[in-house]
Amino acid sequence: MKLVAEKNREIEQQNLALEAINTLLETAIKKYQNSPNDEKSREIEQQNLLLEQINEFILDNNQKSLDNIFSIVSHELRTPLVPIKAYAKMILEGKFGPVNSDQISKLNTITKNVTILEKIIESSIDSKKIESGLFLPRIAKHDLNKIFEDAVREFEKEILEKNIKIDIPHDRYFITCDYDLIKRLFEHLIKNAIFAIDKNGIIMLSIEQKDSKTVLKISDNGHGIPQEKIQELFSKLHQVDMSNTREKGGLGIGLYFCKQVSEFHDGQISIASNDGQGTTVTVIIKS
Repeated sequence: MKLVAEKNREIEQQNLALEAINTLLETAIKKYQNSPNDEKSREIEQQNLLLEQINEFILDNNQKSLDNIFSIVSHELRTPLVPIKAYAKMILEGKFGPVNSDQISKLNTITKNVTILEKIIESSIDSKKIESGLFLPRIAKHDLNKIFEDAVREFEKEILEKNIKIDIPHDRYFITCDYDLIKRLFEHLIKNAIFAIDKNGIIMLSIEQKDSKTVLKISDNGHGIPQEKIQELFSKLHQVDMSNTREKGGLGIGLYFCKQVSEFHDGQISIASNDGQGTTVTVIIKS
């Protein structure tokens, strides 16, 4: 984290330099206020042009510094997870001796939680990049059904344990999007649905395309969300404490990130739910 502090100091120094340059240019402009009109106009125009160029230069460097900070933070957070995951895998493979069923279960939990933490880090970093305008999307035409199916595969174990039915449209739908962002949006919504559902529940995806818009609806027959709590769901770091049957889960990043992803694709997201009556999340994005 020492490198992060150094980058922050660099940004502060650049901002101070920008303020100093602005002051010098303002002084230079005032110097010509008593000059003939034509000369004064030319000088002010030149100074303003120079000021814009310097501003662009400083802002560009600030953005590069921020991008470096995100990379460093991501690296620092991920690095401790690498040996944890590697050693857990080696132990599971019996490279340090035999392991019993209880140990295997605990090691699988460790591996699963490391993967969850990796995804939280990824979403948190990308969330900040989207906020600061530094996220670089990979836009291409993708099969929405396939993206949803790929997201579902991330939760095969949980789906089997609860015997949850996954209902996906037979028709194929295509949109131009960032595959990874849309997949993670689906993952967050599927995870929330699994968390809300008791055994033998259902998660259903419906897709409608009309007037250059794609409407996605992810519905479940889980516990639902109290009406008074829906308003705050998309706030950053907000968690919903549903009831005694549903404890708080996650870090409150998921739905805020889903909102960012929807808006990044020129869309919007909303939730319809009632306590005890299931939930439907609607995402509208450009086709």
